[in-house]
Amino acid sequence: MHTENYFDIYIRKLLEKPSTHLESIGRSRDLMCGDRIFSQGDIGTNIYYLKSGKIKVIRSEENGGESLLNIHNPGSIFGLSALTIKSIRNVNCIALGNVKLVSINKMDLLEKIMTDGNLCLEIMQLLLWRIQHFQARISVLSVYDVEKRIVKTLLDLGNAKNVADASEKIPVILSHEELASLVSASRPAVSTKLKHLESLGFISLSRRCIRLTDIQALDAIIAD
Repeated sequence: MHTENYFDIYIRKLLEKPSTHLESIGRSRDLMCGDRIFSQGDIGTNIYYLKSGKIKVIRSEENGGESLLNIHNPGSIFGLSALTIKSIRNVNCIALGNVKLVSINKMDLLEKIMTDGNLCLEIMQLLLWRIQHFQARISVLSVYDVEKRIVKTLLDLGNAKNVADASEKIPVILSHEELASLVSASRPAVSTKLKHLESLGFISLSRRCIRLTDIQALDAIIAD
C-alpha cells in the first residue's frame, strides 16, 4: 500500500495538536469549483488550512502560458508566502470542486506565535519540512523515469496512502496536459504512458478524470 510520507505525518500531527489548532484563530470559508483563493502578484494577508476538497497551484508564465505546480489535498496548509517579508504571492491558487478551508489572518497568527513558543517552533519546522518536500520532488524528477513520475504523482494526488481498501477505485480529476506539467514531461509522452497503464488495467481514463483501479499494482511500479 502507498505509504504516508514524513511531511504528511508532520502536517497531520501539527493539526491534531489542540494548542496549535488553526481553526481556533481562523475563519471558515466555502468555495465552489473555479473560485480563486488568491492570485499571483497579490499581497498575502492570510494563510490557509484546507479542510476538504482540492486546491490547484498554478504559475502564470511571461509567455502567457500556465504551469500546474501542485495540488493540495485536505489537511494541507498553504499560502505561507504571506509570512515572508514582502508577502507577495508567486502563484495562483484555485478551487478544484467544492472546497472548505480556514483562512487565518497573518497578523492573528503572528500575534499567537509571539505568545506561544511551541507554535513558533512548529511553524519553523513546518517551513523546513516544506523545503525538504520540495527537494524530494526535485529528486523524483531527476531519478524516476516518466512512467514512475506519473504513477507517484497520481498516487499522491489520489491520497492513496489513506485508502484502507486497496480495491477501491480512486478518481483523480486532472487533464493529461496538467499531469504533464506536474511531472515535467510532454503531453504526448504522458498520454502514451497513461494508455499503457490503462491497457494493463491499472487505471481507467475519461474526460479530465484518471481513475486508479489497482493501487497495489501502481505501488509495485514505484517499488520496482
